[in-house]
Amino acid sequence: MYHTPGQWRVERTAGGFEVCSDDGETDSLVAVVYSVLDEQKEANARLIAAGPDMLEALEQAEIALEEHGDEGTVGFVRAAIAKAKGQQ
Repeated sequence: MYHTPGQWRVERTAGGFEVCSDDGETDSLVAVVYSVLDEQKEANARLIAAGPDMLEALEQAEIALEEHGDEGTVGFVRAAIAKAKGQQ
């Protein structure tokens, strides 16, 4: 695993939002999110916080699609996984 482990959560701060991990023992700051529009700040923070869950879902989808999916969809999923892992 290359990213910060644990479930990620969004916390409101005075100037924006923070994305933090919670691995059960320690909390780690993953990202600080600022934007011009308040609604974008929170939406961007929530998207970032969902990253580990989305990566896991894509990895599971890749396995399922290898047997039952079309090659275009499998390629799309693989490209997203590679991007998330910094391999693209």
